[in-house]
Amino acid sequence: EEFMRATAGLIDHGFALTVDYGADADGLLWHHLIRPNYDGIHTMDARTGLHECTHTSHLQCPGLQDLTTSVDFTEVAEAGVEYGWKLKAYTHQWDLERSYYAHTPEVALHMLERVGNTRTNLGVWYLRQEEDPWAFFKVMVQQRGDEGGMWFFPGAMQLPVFRRSLLEPATHPCWDSDMTRPALVDYLMRKVRDKLTDPAENAALAKQAEGVASDPKAALKPFLDEYMALYTTPGAVGHVMMSESDKQRQMHQDVVLALMVADYWRSLMIPDDPTDPHGCLRISTRDEGAARALRVTALNRRLDRIFGQEHFDRVFDELVAAQALDAHGSVFKDSQKRYPTYVCAAHQAIQDYCNMQDLG
Repeated sequence: EEFMRATAGLIDHGFALTVDYGADADGLLWHHLIRPNYDGIHTMDARTGLHECTHTSHLQCPGLQDLTTSVDFTEVAEAGVEYGWKLKAYTHQWDLERSYYAHTPEVALHMLERVGNTRTNLGVWYLRQEEDPWAFFKVMVQQRGDEGGMWFFPGAMQLPVFRRSLLEPATHPCWDSDMTRPALVDYLMRKVRDKLTDPAENAALAKQAEGVASDPKAALKPFLDEYMALYTTPGAVGHVMMSESDKQRQMHQDVVLALMVADYWRSLMIPDDPTDPHGCLRISTRDEGAARALRVTALNRRLDRIFGQEHFDRVFDELVAAQALDAHGSVFKDSQKRYPTYVCAAHQAIQDYCNMQDLG
């Protein structure tokens, strides 16, 4: 709060960019729930093989170890509102590099392409690891005053920061799974959702599952019922947590791969005439030639080697089949249909690029 107050005293019109480890408030609370003895401070000894500092005291050996903790981005955003800062974006760090290419005619050259695989230390930063709060940085952009009022983060996958509840979906209903929630929470909520087979009979339960019931305790009941059913089954909680965490990490890789492909598609969408109002609609992945050109670009950038051939083929083929990269594609038109998260994220990125063109 003091930080946002101080920046408001310095800046009447402008932007605040915050980049650090952390999560929204509910995400941090969940982390403390599953790790009740965690004190919130992470210590890394700077000297290989010598750990007497980290095992003795947080304040031992000053200058030889790194002390860090997670930023509560919900607190930063709420304090910002109090001092006149509007929240413009909250997303992953890798959207910073993607936003740069959104403003140039260049074909994006992502950091993962330069590294060559997802298994290096840098590559891990592109992955979601729910059990590791230090896996990747978040980026928050806040604005004060009216200058630059049309600014937005093109192609970024917005993360939730003002949740009413972890049980409340934070994303577009297009998503078949919510990768912004802890893996176990999302698993339980999918179990609740899958039971809603009769909309008329289960209307009240549907509202509870969406976290919008007027009684907070009633809203929790279907979730707690599923949790107790899981908890009372010997060994089930640990197995499900590991399985769902693996799925969520895979989901995150799918999104990264899909957004990289979307960035390549953006370069193919750029019209020869920048004043062409229909330039964003000029090509479609239904055109075999255009889809082939996109695939060649992705293969030339070695995405099949970075992510694996099977992984690349699965994501690429689904993006084309769902017309996710078409500005006039089918995604989101059917509000009842759910798609893999990466399909929705790629489509939203294309919509952002088209909005940029419309804004000039």
